[in-house]
Amino acid sequence: MESVTRTIRTLLLVSFLLPAGLLNAVPDSNSYNPFSDNYSDKVCLVLPDGSDIAPAVMVLERACRGLEIPEAVSELFECVKRGKHMIDMEILLDALDGCQELLQNHHDRIEDDAVYRLVSDNLNEYSRALFGNRWNVQSAEAMSITTTAGNTNITIDPNGSGTLALGSADNTAVTADALAITMTSVNALTLTDGTASFALDGTGATTLSAASTVDLDCTGNMQINSSGGTIGLGNDAIAQNINIGTGAANRTITVGNTNGTTQVALKSGSGGVTITGALTPASADGAALGSAALEWSDLFLADGGIVYFGNSQDTTITHDTTTDGLDFKRVATGANTPMILTLQTGSTAVVVDDVIGAIDFQAPDEANEQDSILVAAGIEAISEGTFDLTYNATKLSFKTAASEVAAEKMALSSTGVLTLNGGSGAIIIPDAGSIGSASDTNAITIAGTGVVAVTNTTASSSASTGALTVGGGLGVAADIFVGDDLSLISDSAVLSLGADSDATLTHDGTTGLTIAATPISIDSTGSLDLSSTTGDINFQDGGVNQLALDLDGTAGDIIMKLMVDSDDFVFQQFDGTEVFRV
Repeated sequence: MESVTRTIRTLLLVSFLLPAGLLNAVPDSNSYNPFSDNYSDKVCLVLPDGSDIAPAVMVLERACRGLEIPEAVSELFECVKRGKHMIDMEILLDALDGCQELLQNHHDRIEDDAVYRLVSDNLNEYSRALFGNRWNVQSAEAMSITTTAGNTNITIDPNGSGTLALGSADNTAVTADALAITMTSVNALTLTDGTASFALDGTGATTLSAASTVDLDCTGNMQINSSGGTIGLGNDAIAQNINIGTGAANRTITVGNTNGTTQVALKSGSGGVTITGALTPASADGAALGSAALEWSDLFLADGGIVYFGNSQDTTITHDTTTDGLDFKRVATGANTPMILTLQTGSTAVVVDDVIGAIDFQAPDEANEQDSILVAAGIEAISEGTFDLTYNATKLSFKTAASEVAAEKMALSSTGVLTLNGGSGAIIIPDAGSIGSASDTNAITIAGTGVVAVTNTTASSSASTGALTVGGGLGVAADIFVGDDLSLISDSAVLSLGADSDATLTHDGTTGLTIAATPISIDSTGSLDLSSTTGDINFQDGGVNQLALDLDGTAGDIIMKLMVDSDDFVFQQFDGTEVFRV
């Protein structure tokens, strides 16, 4: 027990004398610290009253004989015994560490609290003196600053505007390991590291938070990487904006890379993704908008929006704000630079009646539905046979609807034949319009009253010549007026008169003409002349000659002859009274 008591007393004396001696080692310790950059390698120890500390140390050394004291304290005793009043700084520091170690290990055995507080106050005063200016501590071994009881704090507080510097410009690592590390700054909190790397490492989360702003800045490249997990910006549930590259400086912002299957995903809610500038690929023809597996949905363009095609933007599709339609345009202004729109089928084996391309017209949103929402009209290109190396005959089918799905009403064949289908096909041209050919554009004109005029004046010399030729018969419901000759040019031709053809003029197949009618009346307001080249005029009954007149008889005679031998030639009065008989 006595040994322990002596040990504690010796501990208290050493712990008191060393700090007190160090504080008085040089004058004006508040402005000059023996541990500053300006300290010498040796320090002269004195007691608080300025007297030599050696006798007191010798007394302590004798009191501690036989006790286990730190080696550094023993070395200090040996230095004083050898008459060294100027003690190496390293020995003093080690001795101080030994005293602190003793105090930490045996503080619970100090019965007098007042003495313990006195020693503690001296140690604190010495610590404040050390940190009053700049503390330069060098050690070849690891160093620790700890508190052992009462959850007490360790405070490092530079005076005034002084700077607290941890680490060196070499490869010294500064490690802070605690349950939580909090750094608070009145002004900006700046983390700089010279040319080395600044690393925040741990298995948990590294959080930078502030009441207002956290700024990360450097003069070189700034990298934010993760070797094992996702890098997140704004992944919390707080509704705040995330700004990247919004400063006024001109800059290029690159997201993602072109290696392997790297993807850049932009996700948004109902707010969408807003772009204020042009969205361009890295090079011409360098990127696709969507893919075969990931297709875009709707595309919205503003009034007057333009879609450009080609590296020279030589073809455009423009929204026409005056008609609310689309304009397809070939931008080139030179001769023979048309706008070409091609509809292609993907079929590799086109057969008869295959639709190669189609344009349909429909009102699918019509409120009345039923027939009103069906395809109302359309144009289709339809193959007329099986395509091969020498065949691609195709017709154009023009479809319209009348309370039905649009069906073909007109077709233009591959040979140029125009066919009208349906039950009411018709060709209607404007009043006084013309129908013609390439050489005679107005060969046929139709007046507003429906009068058809053939304007050609070619004379007719046969059934197949003239301004108008008809391959078959011709029916006319009303009168026919012929301005010149009317010819029936076939043998045995008949000119019939009457609804039942009751009267006919028939060519006999040679040079004769037969007039058949019941009756036949010849009425002339002038003379009636009957002329015969032979001078013969015959009167028949049932096709048999009954009376013959020979007007050029022999010797100038005019002969009247009965042609039936048994007949008499009788002359009667008006009332039938016979006058004479021959």
